Amino acid sequence: MAEKWRRNRDGCIVCRRRRKRCDLRKPTCGGCERNALLCRWELATDTGDQLPLGADAPTSMSENPPLHITRMSLGVASHMLKSPISSLLYSHYLDETGNAISANRGPLNSFIRLLPCLAMTYPNTVLQSLLALSGVHYGSPLKTIRPDQDGTVVHHLKAADVLFNRLVAPREQKPVDEEILEFLKEFYIYIRMITVLTGSSVAPISPLPLGGSETPLFASQRSPGNLLGCSYELFNLVPQIETLVNRRENYQDNIPMYEMDELWGHNYALLHYNLSSWQPPESSPTEFALGGSMYQQALLCLIERTSPFIDAQDLQITTDARVTQFLDILNSFPVDAPISSTIIWPLVFFGVLTNNEAYRDLIYERLAYMQSMFGFGNIKSSMSFLRLFWDQQSEGDQVPYGFGSPLISAIYGGGQLPMFLGWIIVLIFQQCVAISLAELISRFPFSGGSYFWSFQLASQKRRKIIAFITGWTWLTGNWTITLSVNFGFASLISAAISIYHPEFVAEPWQLLLIFYGICLAAFLVCSFGNRYLPILDTICAIFTLVTILVTLICLSVKANAGRHSIADTLGYYDKTLSGWGNFSFWIGILPSVYA
Repeated sequence: MAEKWRRNRDGCIVCRRRRKRCDLRKPTCGGCERNALLCRWELATDTGDQLPLGADAPTSMSENPPLHITRMSLGVASHMLKSPISSLLYSHYLDETGNAISANRGPLNSFIRLLPCLAMTYPNTVLQSLLALSGVHYGSPLKTIRPDQDGTVVHHLKAADVLFNRLVAPREQKPVDEEILEFLKEFYIYIRMITVLTGSSVAPISPLPLGGSETPLFASQRSPGNLLGCSYELFNLVPQIETLVNRRENYQDNIPMYEMDELWGHNYALLHYNLSSWQPPESSPTEFALGGSMYQQALLCLIERTSPFIDAQDLQITTDARVTQFLDILNSFPVDAPISSTIIWPLVFFGVLTNNEAYRDLIYERLAYMQSMFGFGNIKSSMSFLRLFWDQQSEGDQVPYGFGSPLISAIYGGGQLPMFLGWIIVLIFQQCVAISLAELISRFPFSGGSYFWSFQLASQKRRKIIAFITGWTWLTGNWTITLSVNFGFASLISAAISIYHPEFVAEPWQLLLIFYGICLAAFLVCSFGNRYLPILDTICAIFTLVTILVTLICLSVKANAGRHSIADTLGYYDKTLSGWGNFSFWIGILPSVYA
């Protein structure tokens, strides 16, 4: 009689739950491989330095474990990873996300070697964040997943300032492992400085004091290089660059050019020298050295564009030279280098500056390849930004103000959904206003209007002051909206002239004279042509209707890219363009309010 098989408690979790025999083959057993299941193994709990599943254990870890993983934290983490979704995301991080983020591979990749250990130690915070990051990366190829561009990174950095200051503060007990500290410092500084360079910072960001002391928090050569590569010295100069740029803008707004103080010029010259003299370490890998050189060219170009000592013509020549040098380096840069994920900012920076179509295509193609290789949402956002910027730069000046301004506000406000729902929402509110006014007019049929109705409806004690405020508010509102419409009409006339005469660029005083002329014409019509106002109103209404029909027909005829579905045409919503988050919906309905 065959011996009865007893379930092996050392088998993988999946086989034990399915009550199947496991052949104990790692990392994927035969049963899971045969049934296309995600094989998971129990995390060991008898040692404090056990690495999470899938992480490569370097030799130094057994000698000096960076973290003490308690049984309680490991039990919580193990319980979390029993969820199929959590297990999938954790495996995706170890296999894809952790390698896509880092410029290093193998034992040098701190995102694989150190961060999972932190996640096991702090399962309720770090592990959850790790899984969320993996989920965003996992879903980035989907069209329904859009990157967050609401500036939330700034708020995270403000919180990180406090937390990181506590982390690096001197401790008497449980000092932070040096390797972990350098990894977190590099991660934090990279995100912080890139935020400064992209202009996403609400307030100037200066080097963070180390533990409350006067020593600034800088990256050093001890950094693992997962994000900074070998260019940590360049990133250490970013706060000085930001200070220089902010002071330059302050001078430009308040002080004439010739009154620039000598200290500013000295700081500019010193910073320019430090950037120009930077050289990658001889031991740096080739792709690290090239990546640092690209940042060097971008930072030099950035401060040169703030210099008051370079006139516009020489500045354009200098900028073109920097763009050319950058593209020469880019052509030598391996397209599949892991550090490619960290050079997005220089690519976008020079993509904005160059007007050469061939250079633009080269930068866009490189970003497209990086998107296909890494699958990061910020790369997709950078591509969309550059395409939108180039389109507006080439065509924006040819769009009449009267058409462009309401359309662009609707696009920035989210697209089709706010425009479609905007008509319905505005219609409902206007009907409520119309019904309310009709009731008031039927009860008080006087020409006084709103201030008279306020007087009649208010109490005996407050009716005079309420009628006074209502009357002046109504009058001031009419003045401002009339002046706003007149100025928009002046801009429309200026834009129409530039279509037929591209060399014409309206000066501010010319635009002001057109505005005054329109105000004078409106005054004459209202003063001496009151009888013709109904005719003018009818003409304007017909013109608006015809314009809408002509615009719709032209857009339909020129829809060379094909037609969208009804759901996309009426329901598409993208809140990432305006920077206002969900509030952008209310910006998108403004054209309906205008109409």
